[in-house]
Amino acid sequence: MRLGSGDPDRATVNSVRVAGVVSGVLAQGERVSVTIGDVGGGTAESAGRPVAAQVRVLGPQAAEAAELFSGRSAEVGRLLGWLDPAGASGSVVVSAVAGMGGVGKTALARHCAVSAARAGWFPGGVFLADMRGYDAAPVAAAAVFSPLLRHLGVPADQIPADPGEARVVYDQTLGGLAARGMRVLLVVDNACDGDQVAPLVPARGGHVVVVTTRDTLDLVGARHLAVDVLAEGPATALLTDALSVLDPDDRRLTADASGTRALAAACGGLPLALRVAAGLLADEPELTAGDLVAQLPEAPGAEGFTRGEMAVTAALDRSWQRLARLRPAQARMLRLLCLAPGPDVSTDAAAALADVSVGAVRALLRGLRQAHLVVAAGRDRWSLHDLVRAHTATREVLGVDRAEQRAALHRLLNHYTNTTDRAAQHLRALPGQPVPDRFTGRQEALRWLDEERPALVAAVALATAEGNHAHAAWLAIALSRYLQWRRYTADWLTTAEHARASAAHLPPHHQAATAALHGNALHQLGRYGEAVSAHRQALRRYRDVGDRYGEATVLANLGLSLSAEGRLDDAIDAHHQALALYRAMGNWHGEAMVWTNLGTTLQRIGRAEEAILAHRRSGDLHRERGDSLGEAIVWTNLGAALQVIRRYDDAVAAHGRAAERFGEVDDQHGEAMALTNLGLALAGAGRVDEALAAYRRALDLHRDLDDRHGHAMALTNLGIALHRADRPDGAVAAHHAARRRFRELGDRQGEAMAWNNLGATLRADRRFDEAAVAYQHALARHRDLANPEGQAKALNNVGTALRRDGRFDPAITAFGQAAELYRGTGDTNRECKALTNLGAALHRTQRYSQARDCWTRAYDGYRAIGDTTSANRIAGLLKALPADT
Repeated sequence: MRLGSGDPDRATVNSVRVAGVVSGVLAQGERVSVTIGDVGGGTAESAGRPVAAQVRVLGPQAAEAAELFSGRSAEVGRLLGWLDPAGASGSVVVSAVAGMGGVGKTALARHCAVSAARAGWFPGGVFLADMRGYDAAPVAAAAVFSPLLRHLGVPADQIPADPGEARVVYDQTLGGLAARGMRVLLVVDNACDGDQVAPLVPARGGHVVVVTTRDTLDLVGARHLAVDVLAEGPATALLTDALSVLDPDDRRLTADASGTRALAAACGGLPLALRVAAGLLADEPELTAGDLVAQLPEAPGAEGFTRGEMAVTAALDRSWQRLARLRPAQARMLRLLCLAPGPDVSTDAAAALADVSVGAVRALLRGLRQAHLVVAAGRDRWSLHDLVRAHTATREVLGVDRAEQRAALHRLLNHYTNTTDRAAQHLRALPGQPVPDRFTGRQEALRWLDEERPALVAAVALATAEGNHAHAAWLAIALSRYLQWRRYTADWLTTAEHARASAAHLPPHHQAATAALHGNALHQLGRYGEAVSAHRQALRRYRDVGDRYGEATVLANLGLSLSAEGRLDDAIDAHHQALALYRAMGNWHGEAMVWTNLGTTLQRIGRAEEAILAHRRSGDLHRERGDSLGEAIVWTNLGAALQVIRRYDDAVAAHGRAAERFGEVDDQHGEAMALTNLGLALAGAGRVDEALAAYRRALDLHRDLDDRHGHAMALTNLGIALHRADRPDGAVAAHHAARRRFRELGDRQGEAMAWNNLGATLRADRRFDEAAVAYQHALARHRDLANPEGQAKALNNVGTALRRDGRFDPAITAFGQAAELYRGTGDTNRECKALTNLGAALHRTQRYSQARDCWTRAYDGYRAIGDTTSANRIAGLLKALPADT
């Protein structure tokens, strides 16, 4: 891409492919992300419960629809009145349901949410996010965006890692739903403060947020509903209904009205206590309500509690004692469940904890559910109420001493690590590779990981806190591929940091692997400088232990992070070191992927012919081994390099082969992107009708795949093609459509690219003032991203438009800033181009001495990087330069 004559950068499509342990870049352009396979790292900063968010759908068929609910008619009427669209205003409705623990806030919110779903009041969906606000480490609002956006239909690859960007996508998605009348109800359950809630309140009206909390939250404009303990009548009704559900033939409570009232009073009117009391009665048919009332005060540990909390403690103590005496296996199961991290636990995980069969543990869990000590959280999933967990975790049970707790935790972590590794193998597998039979295929493996994600992230943190350091490291490593696949980058970084902290207690090889994983997570988040530091630490560790394969892998990824940071010479050096190691080991796959990544870096530095040779070397290696996917990636990158030097016919052939290879391996995303690149090359070759046909096929594929990001990329390249075909009106329309789509997705880098392409079209149409404005929008987006390289490109293009508009002084300022930024990134090629443009603007204002200085620096720079053609052109300019007057 040349800037010497003032031509703007042409932004083009790009993506990422992962093959083995080194990622290759899929397509054109310079936005390169990287992931690498099986390595991990991190620092544990909290030993509390982890922060992974769980978001559930509450529909008419949800498990909560069959939940017993009684005694809250006034509260139900008031809350449903707020949810009813007939009374909706244009603003977002926020309702705060507050009350003490166990009072039934969540049950009320869920009951009303399911009722609203049945009534069809929220066609956009009804969702519940458990904020675990009173755990040691509550869920942050930022952790909710990714799972909630997935439920709202946003593809994983379009959910930004940055919380601020994710908030933008969240608001844009809800805004779009509101515009279509698709109201959404979000129940923010168990929130501890306003900071957990405020970011989740939509920016636009039409939606409803219901918050449950034990505290009074400071939420501007919120409607407050205080939920107190039940009065005598509703309390006795709930007690009677709960026993009837457990045993429809049990008439003890209806026959003993005074005993029932006394028991309801002893439970303090607290719904949780009432349900537990009903379970105790169901367990002992000979026990009367009066007998239970007399026994409750005998329970220890009631001191310091008042009113309902005292009764809950007594009821739970009594429940625990009776369970331990009559059903010791269930008591043991309940005590072990307190060890499980995350918001719920699967039947399989519970079986691992208890060291019994799945059938046996399911019977135990159903018994505990009947006693209202566990709650069914979905199919084969179970959860504990906060109070039950807190109470039971302090109790002793025969056979569950500290040694058995450690053994149970070890079994659970083994289960999580081994199963996650088997699932990850399905994600990594190339066509034809053997995979474990634990899952029937990739989709089943993904479903398991989706369900277990909060527990798995929690398990890594718990393993570090409990000193199970090997489990922490290897579970994080096994989990990393999935977290990258689903774009849960915050969870990826969290698990990597915990694993890295654990690795300090492990042999050096573990330290190397976790440092490398930490580097990969940091790179994925765009923290390239930190990623470089982590990779260098991993490199030292691998060299210390003599692991050449690990060393080569880290060098390959270090090269990509250095390249992303703009340190191109250092990146090339790292790539060459990786190549030498892979070649010495006979690892053709690693060597092939490094060749193509090296080609991309060479292309960025302006060494196009060398880049083409590097891509061809990579392609030969993949082709010799029959690796069609790897070959497709290389053909795509080769086509990009050929386009840079305007060899459009060769680029057309390369992109056409890429599309064929992606089709052979049934990679529709890759095929769609290859067709987009093919269209761009065809347009460059002047074959406009063929280019438009390729774009139509790409757009159809992206639409079928619900790939909105790919669709936006195809639109921006369609605009470039129309620009080259001298159809400016169509190009401007396409760029504006792409810009709007990127903005809707919260992709500021894509938006910047679309603004840049719009500026190029406007400049070519001699609309210089409008072009300068478009380039300034691109500059603003790059500044938002703290991207110096993008800022430099935008400034150079701003200068070009201003110079063509005759505004030389601001153009000189822009060119000078661009050159300075390029110098800071180490990109000598583009620095020289900016200096050339700066010299031209100075020449037009007859500042010949300053122009000579700029062109001399550009000449020296071109000679330093071996670009003799550009150096000779600058020499001609210097020779023709008049002396200062």
